[in-house]
Amino acid sequence: MKGKATTPLSPEERLSLTQFTMDHFSDPSILMDESGCILYANDTACRLLEYDRNELLSLHIWDIDPQITPAVHERNWKKMRHMYTQNKRTGAQLETTNRTKSGRIFPVEISMDFFVFQGNEYLVGTGRDITERKRVEEERERLLREIEGQRNRLHTILDSLPVSLFIMDREGRTLFANRIARADRGGAFPASIGELAKTRIWWADTGKPFDVWESGLVRALDKGEPTHRDIIEVEQKGGARVVYISSVVPMFDASGEVAGTICINLDITEMRKLERELDESRNQAELYLDLMGHDITNMNQVLMGYLELIEAMREAGNIDRELIDNSIKIIKRSSRMIDDVKKLTQLRTAKAALIKVDLCGVLSMLKARYSAVPDRSVTINYTPAQDCTVMANDLLANAFDNLMDNAIKHSKGPVTIDLVVDHVTIDGCRYCRVEVADSGPGIPPDLKKKIFMTPGEIREKTVRRGFGMYLVRMLIDYYRGQVWVEDRVPGDYTKGAKVVVLLPVAPA
Repeated sequence: MKGKATTPLSPEERLSLTQFTMDHFSDPSILMDESGCILYANDTACRLLEYDRNELLSLHIWDIDPQITPAVHERNWKKMRHMYTQNKRTGAQLETTNRTKSGRIFPVEISMDFFVFQGNEYLVGTGRDITERKRVEEERERLLREIEGQRNRLHTILDSLPVSLFIMDREGRTLFANRIARADRGGAFPASIGELAKTRIWWADTGKPFDVWESGLVRALDKGEPTHRDIIEVEQKGGARVVYISSVVPMFDASGEVAGTICINLDITEMRKLERELDESRNQAELYLDLMGHDITNMNQVLMGYLELIEAMREAGNIDRELIDNSIKIIKRSSRMIDDVKKLTQLRTAKAALIKVDLCGVLSMLKARYSAVPDRSVTINYTPAQDCTVMANDLLANAFDNLMDNAIKHSKGPVTIDLVVDHVTIDGCRYCRVEVADSGPGIPPDLKKKIFMTPGEIREKTVRRGFGMYLVRMLIDYYRGQVWVEDRVPGDYTKGAKVVVLLPVAPA
């Protein structure tokens, strides 16, 4: 009864109580000596191992533990003795197996304690049957392997998709990125939405910066809203740009809360390129038709009028020389327009390979030609440079031919053209820089960006005098160069125009 004093036990009673406690302890307990002989086994040990006590006391530890041999027992005993003598640590735990009298083997967890009594060394082991725990662990491992296998199969499927796909968790951390998504980022996809936000992205249709923090990706995570068919342009590692149709869908957990998001990007770069080429081809076809059906027809009508006047004057014996000169000019304009169309068509259809061309040789030839224009005072100051070999083709002369012809054609009276060649290095790439500066009327600021017009812009003009400049742009683009217009005298466009052309230097 609680609170009631008990009579102290005699030594014999304490020994008897200890024996009774050990015999009825719920976990199996075995005492052994250095030789491996079993000196004591409690009732639980006897029941689990299917032996009576006398049978167990006639066995060695390796008779009931398949993983223990006499050599292993000796080695373990020495380790326990060393631990005991060094720091008095007497306990150790291990997982092993026990074998019953009938041969059944089951897993056990053993707690061992080493002690010395009356000069003799002993080891007591208290075990626990962990069959159920092992079964649960094995089932867990089986399920984990199955889940891992399913995950690997899913990853294999996602890796084989012809799209860039990545998955993020609720916190915006990247859980998975498929093969194409990783390749687009140089092999390593950003680890979080914060890292992804450092990527340079634009809206493909407007060219305006695309803010990841205001994108469908964030809306999916914050509000669970899907986003479909955003068209964006992404700068890959290395500088190349790719156009994607981007769609984002949120993922929900069992309670309906947003658990993450899946983003799928379909690469439409080639499709957009083909669309642009198709639009450009259609515009050019319409332009060519318009040129032939409108401009050249008008020129022919004017020419016919001049010729009829000349014929009438010839019969009267008094021919106006100006009518003849004007007729020749119209024929030359018509011929040049037809020639430009032929060259542009050749450039677009032939896809001629680029070869090494002596740029200064081309410019020297054009200087000689335009220094002797009939009825015009043309001064060309030419400053060449050394090693002006560029990658182009035999149409290169047409680009500078149009530039010099424009400088003369759109000026009145004496005109001076400064033709300067130099070398520059931009972003590690060497270029030949050519300046074609004239003393003509110049180009107003609002027209500078329109000087190299597209076919659509050209078609809006009543007079197509900008077609030759479009040919210039097409040629320079084809040679992977750049072209733009400046003022000859900075800040004063009325003092003449300066066209700057950059062409990559040919490799040695």
